[in-house]
Amino acid sequence: MGSPVGPIVVNLCMESFEQQALQSYPGVKPRLWLRFVDDTFVIIERTELEGFFQHINKLNDNIKFTQEWCKDDTLAFLDCLISVKNDGSLTSKVYNKPTHTDHYLQFGSHHPLIHKLGVIRTLQYRADTTINESELIPEEKDHIKESLKNCGYPNWTFLKANKSRKDQKQSDGGGKPNKARVTIPYIAGLSERVKKHLKTFGISSSFKPNNTLRGKLVQVKDNNLKKNAQT
Repeated sequence: MGSPVGPIVVNLCMESFEQQALQSYPGVKPRLWLRFVDDTFVIIERTELEGFFQHINKLNDNIKFTQEWCKDDTLAFLDCLISVKNDGSLTSKVYNKPTHTDHYLQFGSHHPLIHKLGVIRTLQYRADTTINESELIPEEKDHIKESLKNCGYPNWTFLKANKSRKDQKQSDGGGKPNKARVTIPYIAGLSERVKKHLKTFGISSSFKPNNTLRGKLVQVKDNNLKKNAQT
């Protein structure tokens, strides 16, 4: 846990486990098996549910699955709500847990504007890619706009976010490569000017928090231990 190589090793192990589980199952194999980290979405015959569930839980003592069945023809998977229509086809829309509060990064917080515009673009992109019935997308985007307005986002930020997204699509592949990339601490008003100045030299820059609550409140090592080690 916490190691950069951790997710890679886990995925390699799970890919090996999946191949073994699916190839060794003696019954009718799942029609669909999708996985993201530790969540799986499976379509399988009802008569095979219990047998397959027991099978995958016997293969490795360290890997145990739980299951959640489709209820009322719907099932939540990650941030998608999958529904089965009468004709057997699937539809999807954005899913939020019952505990979701619609609270996002506050516009008045000490973060770069690009991060706040990124919140808008990310939520809108999720709506565009998750919802497969186009007539439902405007409703979700209206919900996003109302939620972010409650977080202090003015109307101009939505126009700017959409313009930036459009400009980025048009410029993809057409710009000159950067000579270098640097990360600089974020100080409102100053860091933006430094970023603009570096750009004239072909240097791309990104921001990182300067002061964080974790940095102020959390100390991994005891200061007394540090002093004793120095003496």
